[in-house]
Amino acid sequence: MPNQSWTDRSCFNCGEPGHTAAYCGVAHSAEGIAAWQDFRNFKKRHPRLVPPKARDFFERFITRVRHILYPEQAPSKKFSPALESEEEDAPPTPPSAPLPPPPADPSDLMELVYRDPGSHKKAAHDAVSASRNYFSEHMKPLKASFSSSLRQITSTLSGELLRMSLNEAVKEGKPADFSDYDAIMHYTTMRLETRCRYLYNLILTDDPTCRNMRKLFLPDAGAAEPVRVCSLGGGPGFDHVTMLFLASFLCEANRALHEGAEFGTREVHTEVRDLFCDDWQPILDAIADSSVAHVPLVHQSSRGITSPCDLRYETDHEANSGGQLSIGGFDLFVFSFVLHENHSGLKTGDGEEGDLVESCLVHQILREAKAGSFVVCTDAGNRMWPCIQRAGAGLGWNSKIGGGFEPWKVKMGARSFMVMERKEEWGAGDAK
Repeated sequence: MPNQSWTDRSCFNCGEPGHTAAYCGVAHSAEGIAAWQDFRNFKKRHPRLVPPKARDFFERFITRVRHILYPEQAPSKKFSPALESEEEDAPPTPPSAPLPPPPADPSDLMELVYRDPGSHKKAAHDAVSASRNYFSEHMKPLKASFSSSLRQITSTLSGELLRMSLNEAVKEGKPADFSDYDAIMHYTTMRLETRCRYLYNLILTDDPTCRNMRKLFLPDAGAAEPVRVCSLGGGPGFDHVTMLFLASFLCEANRALHEGAEFGTREVHTEVRDLFCDDWQPILDAIADSSVAHVPLVHQSSRGITSPCDLRYETDHEANSGGQLSIGGFDLFVFSFVLHENHSGLKTGDGEEGDLVESCLVHQILREAKAGSFVVCTDAGNRMWPCIQRAGAGLGWNSKIGGGFEPWKVKMGARSFMVMERKEEWGAGDAK
């Protein structure tokens, strides 16, 4: 078989050129296997013509940021490996003067490359690619470690039944049952990577609220307080893993940019409040242990704990008696794929005309959260966002809805989402 090229390779199923395996109706064949092997050989012979690996994206991102900060250090032309041709490398640039000493405080490098997308378009592209490949690179061993740490499920049938019950829960607005071990283990294994990625990619976007939110997770240059996250309905601990990845990526980027800087990863304390907390606890513990083992630079004191919680009632209700929720002590509240399956107890009426029930926990959080705190909501639909946005507007919250038919989209993000920030100037005397 002739050598493949990066832009004109054969199908890995049938072995014929002109299409890829995603659009091929033929099952795997000997010709397809030979095409795949030939392409692997091509990548070994011509590494410059294929997309770089995850670590290459990270190095390119840091290199571009360094040239934005110190333009006098940048080469006149190419400063990173070319990916477009097989031409010989450009002449090496002469060694530059030493970089200035690292700053005393870490910085949000994502904000830096987003600040001027016209001039730094390539830097923004490399930043996004670096963050997403960093996540994928370290999520694979984390998933493998988690799957092997607990008793394996005996059948996927219960998982499929849970999936169908979740669909009904979203339609009816009533919580599903997460008490079956096989069902929730299957649920966690199938959704771990995607649910974490949705939230991770959202917080790393170029949005003013997300930009302020990232400041919570900047590396620790001294004795900074841990970030306190309240994950509502986040039983398996997806939100906790996401926050560890955020803190790790921002710390490693700052360390790579400022060589010699002794930045530490921000400590994250996540309280998972869930109706089925006892059933989720062993899975949360296993995910937390796997995260400490496989997320780079994770702060060893970061932890996730669970307590019972029913979103339909306030904290003084008997359903939330397992542990007093100190709403004013949290920096970030996360509702990931939980509000719509509880909407019958959170909202009055149907459609966008209904209002948020004042006696539910969501409304209590909007009333009692401290100034400068954040709320992040992700879900498959947006029927709850308008009523939460209206309730928050009268309580000092700035909010923005994305996904669906909204102009704000996040690639590889949730179908629908909303971010909120309580204004710093909001005080108790402003309550209506």
